[in-house]
Amino acid sequence: MEHLSEGASVTDVAFDVGYDNVSAFIAMFRRVTGMTPGQFSQNR
Repeated sequence: MEHLSEGASVTDVAFDVGYDNVSAFIAMFRRVTGMTPGQFSQNR
């Protein structure tokens, strides 16, 4: 979340935290936060 807040791309964050698939990262992020990483970034 910190990296997204700082303007990092969803793709970069997904790979940095160990996901091989950006879609899987987005799905996990949505389950945990209730919003997509893109929505989170827009709201910050």
